[in-house]
Amino acid sequence: MAYQKLNLNPYLNHKGISWTTPHREIAASLEHLGLSLPGEALPHDEEVILNDIPFQFPKTDEAFDHISCEGQEIRMDRVQGVRSLYILGCCSHGDYEEKGALVFADDAVESILFRLSYMARWHWDHRLTFDDQMGLHTAYHRSGHSRLDIGAGIWMNRIGMACDRPLQAIRLPDNPYMHIFAMTLETDS
Repeated sequence: MAYQKLNLNPYLNHKGISWTTPHREIAASLEHLGLSLPGEALPHDEEVILNDIPFQFPKTDEAFDHISCEGQEIRMDRVQGVRSLYILGCCSHGDYEEKGALVFADDAVESILFRLSYMARWHWDHRLTFDDQMGLHTAYHRSGHSRLDIGAGIWMNRIGMACDRPLQAIRLPDNPYMHIFAMTLETDS
């Protein structure tokens, strides 16, 4: 078993992590209400290991720090023997389950379901809606520049698969309230 962290930098299209420190003030908004996650409480441009799964967390002081899902196709060199796709992500405005797809080297396409829980779901229910696991959790989040003492999180989700053909792309769902910060493939070797 091996892991391949996907480079999402070319696909980052949204700013959802804000900073409010004496040295840094960076506004962000996951959606139209101005909710954001606190950069000072999250990793910044570093490898994060959760349940033995490595992820490359993005730079959080750049113009864009995650993918707001709009049907993007994450391209990669052909990857053989994919067993799982791990996602670090969350939703704003509720819990969502949306279709995406795997695109293989022979251009065959297979549907998969992306399931992500609302960013504050753990705070309200002490559980997540789907099969998400605790990923990165903060004690608060923001509305504009105001601190809301309501915990929020970026959850880890696993999509299991058995790919006998080389994988060349992952097509994301088309739902801008689904936010992806990192993705990692688990392969046979």
